[in-house]
Amino acid sequence: MMQGSAHRDASTLQGTPYRVQARDLLLRLRILSDLIQIGTHRLRIEPDLVWLQLQGTVGTEDAGQILDLLGKRQREVGALYLLFDNNHSPVLSADARRAFVHWHRSNPFAGVANFGGGVVQRTVALLMVNAIRIMGYPLPAQTYAESEAAAREWIAQRRQQSPASV
Repeated sequence: MMQGSAHRDASTLQGTPYRVQARDLLLRLRILSDLIQIGTHRLRIEPDLVWLQLQGTVGTEDAGQILDLLGKRQREVGALYLLFDNNHSPVLSADARRAFVHWHRSNPFAGVANFGGGVVQRTVALLMVNAIRIMGYPLPAQTYAESEAAAREWIAQRRQQSPASV
């Protein structure tokens, strides 16, 4: 009964403004089934993409564990995309910020798609990007999308444009 009801509810959203929101919800449900938990932070590793959600304070130890996983995956697949869920207002310690910036210097992403969050979260993301730029480090192509589905769509377009994806 529940399955039929869920199917009926989802099918009524086809062709409506809510279709994108329903797709976001379905993506999130799929993502939440395969999460890697590091402290209060979550990651999901996909073939050439890491979905990352930071929650609360990101300290040096958490940053180190996250960067170890990112580095391992990047060595396995080469070009790696970052899909960053900015809905939870993370606070990065100064050491964690430095670790992310320095790691990025020798491990650039193929692209970064941020989504979620409000003005404050977007400003913090912009400050982080500018810190990387000021330090003279290479910057990947990036976007700030309205939803996870839009961010994933942007990554899919980047993959098609990139000769490394062949």
